[in-house]
Amino acid sequence: MQIHPQDPRSNVLDIQLAPAYYYNGSESTYSYRRYSSHGPGLGLGMNLWFNPFFGVQSRFFTSVSSSVRSGGTNMVPTDIQAFQAGIRFRKHFGYSRKAAHLNWGIDYYDEINKINNEATTIIGRKSSGLGISLEAVSPTSTSYAHTLQVDIRPRMKHSEMSTGVDVRSGNKAETNAIGLAIGGQWMMDRRNQVFWKGQYSVERNLFKGPASQADPNTGQTPDGVSITNSLMMLYFGFKWGS
Repeated sequence: MQIHPQDPRSNVLDIQLAPAYYYNGSESTYSYRRYSSHGPGLGLGMNLWFNPFFGVQSRFFTSVSSSVRSGGTNMVPTDIQAFQAGIRFRKHFGYSRKAAHLNWGIDYYDEINKINNEATTIIGRKSSGLGISLEAVSPTSTSYAHTLQVDIRPRMKHSEMSTGVDVRSGNKAETNAIGLAIGGQWMMDRRNQVFWKGQYSVERNLFKGPASQADPNTGQTPDGVSITNSLMMLYFGFKWGS
């Protein structure tokens, strides 16, 4: 049995472009790591399939013209960028265009939050490492499908980035992250699709040892600083295939 000529699984290459809106919140016992930002962004993506069952995937997100509060009412520029790339395996449960399928694989993930050097009360961060990704696609018709994705990123490498102040939350951090995304896609034809996606990820950092400076809010030097960083993104974009 052959698949339908308009089935997107016939595509070798898929390109995604999606305007986005994000919210990033960092909660911590240490005020230098406690802040939030939100604003517009842009998402890009690519899938290259070497055969119907195996390929590679990459995703990139960047914030656009965002700022973060530092010291009362002072707003300073900030940039959030996230890059993800890895191998993908794919399994379809049937030949019909309404057949569900799974994508899974291993990714390298890199996320960075740059904060302008004008900031004197907060610092930036960077996390990178390997993760596991699983995505389920469940069509409800030949023209629409629901999507659900889970990402697990254990034991990531985490570092802090100086701004107008050089502060460290501790010696070495244990870092783990998990992500969840839901969405849907409208299939206009094999080469053209429209999609939406809501994505939420949480990263937990637990530092060992004392911080390098006292917390300006309390006057105390904390030991064992913990940080919970959440990133929410909403995409609405387009996918082109060939």
